[in-house]
Amino acid sequence: DGSALFASWTGGNIIVLWDGRNSIGVNFFIYEESDEFVSTFEEKMVSRTLKVALRDEMPRGYGRVVNFKKDIGLDRLDPAWAIVLDK
Repeated sequence: DGSALFASWTGGNIIVLWDGRNSIGVNFFIYEESDEFVSTFEEKMVSRTLKVALRDEMPRGYGRVVNFKKDIGLDRLDPAWAIVLDK
């Protein structure tokens, strides 16, 4: 009495769950952080009958520390144990 939908593209993926009654759950992952993409998606999904009950944003991790990309910056140090090939 419900459905599950999954879509994948080069920029990420999305899972939409409907319980067959009152609840729709949307979980999507995008490779590039984009507030504009998320806001546009939310505007298109929300109507007079739907409302956002919860919106979580999960940041990316680097070096066992989880940060948003904007918090990391370009001048970060590479771990001493890492072999960096692109420098």
